[in-house]
Amino acid sequence: MNESYKIGLASWIVVDGNYPDFFVGQKTAFALEFYASEPLTKMNSSQFVTPHYIYEGDTDYQIVGCCTYLDSDWFVLDVGLPIFTNCRAPKGTKIGDYFQGKICLGIDHYIYFEQKSQQPQSPSLIFDWQVNKIEVQTAPYIQDKNGHHIRDKSKWKWQEIARTECGRDQPGPAEYRLHCALLSRDPRREL
Repeated sequence: MNESYKIGLASWIVVDGNYPDFFVGQKTAFALEFYASEPLTKMNSSQFVTPHYIYEGDTDYQIVGCCTYLDSDWFVLDVGLPIFTNCRAPKGTKIGDYFQGKICLGIDHYIYFEQKSQQPQSPSLIFDWQVNKIEVQTAPYIQDKNGHHIRDKSKWKWQEIARTECGRDQPGPAEYRLHCALLSRDPRREL
């Protein structure tokens, strides 16, 4: 098995104690959480599609996914591997519906392994991974016109590091990109 994913990690997830710092060569376990900055598009039911993902850069993927689990405040898409979001599904969604769009892929911040996995009908989403490479985003923070601190996109750069140093490696919240290999296709509900 040689499936590789580029997965986002915000430093607060480690600082809050949800995971220890990550290091290259580490074997670990987590679920994949996705975020969509734009609503996903529901596909026509007459279209024959295979769930899939295409890497686009950073931690972004273009996906086609089938809804395999649906709850009032979260849902799961199968994109070749089950991924979840801690958001409501688009109105009218049913299990078996297909969606397409651009997502950002990240490590479950805690909501699945601490809460959602405890629900009786919750699907198994935690997989075993090997961390093969870690990068930290080095673009400095600047203030936008609304006074928010954002990364300076003109200086966007990933720097390879051997381990995360969450809360200690740079001013402001750090953003990491983990290059991870899937070790097993047998998910579970506990870390």
